[in-house]
Amino acid sequence: KIDTLTWPCRQHNEVLRDLVFYSFSLVESVEFYHEIWYCAVTFMTDKRVRSSALQKLNLGCGTDIMEGWVNLDIASLPGVDVVHNIEDLPLPLADNSFDEILCNDILEHVDYPPVLKEMVRILTPGGVIHIRSPHFSSRNNYVDPTHKSRFSVETFHFFVRGMHAWKKRQYYFDFAFSKIASVHIDFEHTSSRFFFYNRLVEYLVNRTPRAQEIYEMTGLCRIFPAHNIQITLVK
Repeated sequence: KIDTLTWPCRQHNEVLRDLVFYSFSLVESVEFYHEIWYCAVTFMTDKRVRSSALQKLNLGCGTDIMEGWVNLDIASLPGVDVVHNIEDLPLPLADNSFDEILCNDILEHVDYPPVLKEMVRILTPGGVIHIRSPHFSSRNNYVDPTHKSRFSVETFHFFVRGMHAWKKRQYYFDFAFSKIASVHIDFEHTSSRFFFYNRLVEYLVNRTPRAQEIYEMTGLCRIFPAHNIQITLVK
């Protein structure tokens, strides 16, 4: 029953279905008709095919709709492909479906360890997730009443194999990413000219991982509060 077969992205499913039925209308041979039907059903239900068709996920997209990505949000907004609550797990997405996930300004609003575990499930081996969340020194942690968590660079070390925090507390979670591809602490310097000095601070803080560690361990993070952490994790 072809109507019951769905992809995570509704638009892809409808286009393929129309193509299949159009092909049927051109076929006179019953044997060839059944061959097309079999191939179509196999194509639409094969997770490997779905993975190649849906490579990028924009998680919690809101109004930031990205062309060529699967846009997922709790609200049924224009351009949203999958309407689903991120905390209602598992997500209606196949295992190993995505090579890349964008997760901007999401984790601070939810109970995030289960969400990270779900990201590991739907990422392909070697796939990456780009995360942006407020640094623990940012005033935005206190301005937005929906924020539940604060983040240090080392917070993510608990979720990455081989990191010191993971080695000491690997029993915390039953999943892990393979490595950190990049991490950057950014500072507010665009909304006001009073933050002109933050350009230099941002450069110095991000020169090395050790510089980031010293910044977070000392009073520097109180004198020069950061804005966000941007980190890329690899499955």
